[in-house]
Amino acid sequence: MIKMKNTFVLILAGSFLLSCTDREGNTEKAEYETENDSLINLVERQQKTLDSLEQLPPEEMEDGYPILWGRAFRDIDNPEAFITEDLSKRPELIPLDAVLGGTMAFRKVEVLSDKWVMAIYDDGHIQGQAIFQYRLLPDKSVAYEVIAVDHPEQ
Repeated sequence: MIKMKNTFVLILAGSFLLSCTDREGNTEKAEYETENDSLINLVERQQKTLDSLEQLPPEEMEDGYPILWGRAFRDIDNPEAFITEDLSKRPELIPLDAVLGGTMAFRKVEVLSDKWVMAIYDDGHIQGQAIFQYRLLPDKSVAYEVIAVDHPEQ
């Protein structure tokens, strides 16, 4: 439906532009035709991009919701496992101090989207959970920021 509307608008605009002339002849008409052609090419390129995006097979999460990974992740075979393993190896990011000689560690990491991850952590005595925002850096390392935490007061 949108494609038909775009095509109709382009045809209507093209017809209008083709009927325009100035005192110098067809100069204005030629300029409008060139602009119209470039707009048609732009619409065609955008439609091809949309068509190709619709053909991409989404990475599936366990419960069936797709995560669409951006270009930054194109060289990573399994982005969800990559993020899960990376965060699990970085206990210094846990926003809760261990107690009674325990050692904080991530126990469960769940990737929510291409930007958010939820993690549960504990030291054997106390437990907490946090939501992290993350982004993949050009060197393929990951930067995390704690967005929300839920744990007992120490």
